[in-house]
Amino acid sequence: MVVFDYTCSKCNITEERLVNHEEKDNQYCSICGSKMKREFTNPKLDIFQEYIDYYLDDHPIYIKSKKQKEKLMLEKGVWYYNDFHNDIK
Repeated sequence: MVVFDYTCSKCNITEERLVNHEEKDNQYCSICGSKMKREFTNPKLDIFQEYIDYYLDDHPIYIKSKKQKEKLMLEKGVWYYNDFHNDIK
């Protein structure tokens, strides 16, 4: 499965879709049904490495995603770098 951006020339909308390699050139607009053009995009390389965190709780926690980590840190009241970084203007 690959992620591509597709643009409809009639509706002038752009959608991001997860498609099979065989179906990458056969995508149709969900609004008007016309064939969409595949746009060139950079690959999304935001890869999260799963790990065991020993510091958030008394027992080790298996962290599977960034959202899970952020949720746990919010529940524990732990300061998170992105929260501080977003407050700086």
